[in-house]
Amino acid sequence: KKITIKPRFGERFLLRMLEEIYNIRITKSESSQKRTVEWNHYIKRIIAFIWVQKLANANLHGLPKIQIKKQYKGATVKGRIDIRKSIIPYYLNNEIISTNREKKIDNTIAQILLQAYFIIQKDFGLGKGLNIPDTAQNAINQIKTSIKGKKKITIADYKNIKYNAIYLNWKSIVDFSWDIIQRKQLSLKQQNSDNGFGFFIDMAEVWEQYLRSLLQ
Repeated sequence: KKITIKPRFGERFLLRMLEEIYNIRITKSESSQKRTVEWNHYIKRIIAFIWVQKLANANLHGLPKIQIKKQYKGATVKGRIDIRKSIIPYYLNNEIISTNREKKIDNTIAQILLQAYFIIQKDFGLGKGLNIPDTAQNAINQIKTSIKGKKKITIADYKNIKYNAIYLNWKSIVDFSWDIIQRKQLSLKQQNSDNGFGFFIDMAEVWEQYLRSLLQ
């Protein structure tokens, strides 16, 4: 069975709106078969382009960070001395326990962004003729540096993400990345997944951005 869901106003008008919003131009195909192939190809390219732009726009104040509490043991004090925990170590080895709060890139957010980046890079053609803005590339480089290994992110982990006011603009790209990861995992579970592709676009948001772009 085959199910096809197309834009209400047609594929051409959707592409026209996306061209206007993101300042890109999509060439026309010569045959109906080629148009079908190109339609899937261009949608994937557009999704990759949207993801990159969202990442670049979000990276205004750096990657979202959280405070973590670190404990140190030794002759040097880092932060505040924990007197209760320092009694025995000081008596035995002349060492003290101190604690300090440090800011660290949110690992859950970083994992979601990096996993989505690898999917887009492999399946959506990111990097093949699609330039990545410096702000987006800087974010990707920081994420790669901060993450030591891939970790599975659960739905509970995703729902428990907290955004401070300064990092609230990251929510859009994190949600978008999470959708990409979930659709990839779903396609891997399905048989003949290489014969199909699906992605839903918020047409209300596209329409608003299209009008805003025209009025500007």
